[in-house]
Amino acid sequence: LMGDDLLGQIALANSDRDYTMADLDLLKSVAVIFARAIQRKCMEEELKEEIARRKDAEDRLKRANDQLQILLEDKNARLIKASEILKKSVERFESFSKED
Repeated sequence: LMGDDLLGQIALANSDRDYTMADLDLLKSVAVIFARAIQRKCMEEELKEEIARRKDAEDRLKRANDQLQILLEDKNARLIKASEILKKSVERFESFSKED
């Protein structure tokens, strides 16, 4: 057990003698070492999964950012073109107004 979680079981084969408290103490020590190793392995797997999830999220965010950048560049180009057209229209209007 690790806390309230059962991480595994240790089974013993039949012995020619009865098991003693010393045997039980030794077995408990081995069980703690195994439990910590199992717990560490589980934590490593969780960490790998979290790293993969974060990498995926980072990749999706980068793609979204790249798409946004393209859209912004397109909108900026359209605004510049519209501004140039408007400026020319104003200049034409002003030239007509000066003629009158």
